[in-house]
Amino acid sequence: MEILIKNLDLMFWIIKEILEFIGVLLITFGSLTALYTYIIDLFYRKTNKLLAFYRLRVSIGNYIITGLEMTIAADIVGTSINQTYYSLGILALLVLLRASISFLIERENSSIPLEFKQKI
Repeated sequence: MEILIKNLDLMFWIIKEILEFIGVLLITFGSLTALYTYIIDLFYRKTNKLLAFYRLRVSIGNYIITGLEMTIAADIVGTSINQTYYSLGILALLVLLRASISFLIERENSSIPLEFKQKI
């Protein structure tokens, strides 16, 4: 039984690390993709600069939100391994912080003028 618990802890730890890596990968890849698209919009497609900027903001914001959701999932899995009140408190603070960041990014994206929202 003890071997099963150790293997289960190892499996959860591996899942946690994979989810964290995917979250970081999403944020990095998304930022680079959004920046590449922004440069293409400005120099090759001759898109309106303000429209290209709004597209950049929305794209980076969406990737950050998705990456943060993956890291929250990793923290939840990590807390299932180490079940203490301290780890639950840290998890609650991290979830609150990341949810606040996600809310602010969504709010920022919703402040884009309607004429540009239709083109994004």
